[in-house]
Amino acid sequence: MTGFASACALSLCVAFPAFAEDDTETILQRFASDYADDPMAQSEVFGIEVGDGRWHVAAQVSDEGIRDVVLRAGFPETPTFYFKTNAETLSMIDRGELSPLTAMGAESSDQLTPLDVLFMEGFEKSADYDERVRPLIFHFWTRGAPEIVTFAADKTRIVHGAPVVALYYYDDFRSAWYLIPPGIGEDQAPTIAVPFPRLLIVTDGTMNGHVDGNPFTLTKGQTVFVPPNVPAKGWNGGDANVEFIFLMFGEGA
Repeated sequence: MTGFASACALSLCVAFPAFAEDDTETILQRFASDYADDPMAQSEVFGIEVGDGRWHVAAQVSDEGIRDVVLRAGFPETPTFYFKTNAETLSMIDRGELSPLTAMGAESSDQLTPLDVLFMEGFEKSADYDERVRPLIFHFWTRGAPEIVTFAADKTRIVHGAPVVALYYYDDFRSAWYLIPPGIGEDQAPTIAVPFPRLLIVTDGTMNGHVDGNPFTLTKGQTVFVPPNVPAKGWNGGDANVEFIFLMFGEGA
């Protein structure tokens, strides 16, 4: 989620189910039961580590769409990937206060995050690992029907220097919500080129920037397309917030 300097502040009021403070296994069972009703569920076995506790989920989806999702104590015998988090983060995700993809956002590539994916000893990633795990992260850890993500200032985390709410990831697709506050000008904005297309959609404020050296000014209701491998940057040269949606798509996104 890089390419434009940013910070966040937009409020979208959404009602999430209210739950009392439950023990870890009860919360995890809630996620497993919800996943069994999710039409995007897929067959997968993965572990979960919360503090000193370990569990694993065995999800099986038949060709007829019948979904069986079971939470069991301990890691599975066959090495696989597992989610690592703590009780506070788990509760925040459970209450809808933090989206799982946002919880996985890192300030730097070597940083452990509040919700992380690690590997059991002996596990080897398959060629379709990213294709399988990206949607799993969202659909297992986002409860409800429909699945709702709130983007607001108090739902962000700093990711590569900017407060962000990650919205949805799929194979070769990423989306996020950003805000650039006043004072984050051209000198603070990185110039980045990546090997896949990007689309920046301004939802409020006025953004300045350039794509391959060509200047632009975007206002609410406008978008700019950035081709693969083309350097681009955007900043806030005004005195009001700039809010925008950032889409990254295509091979490698």
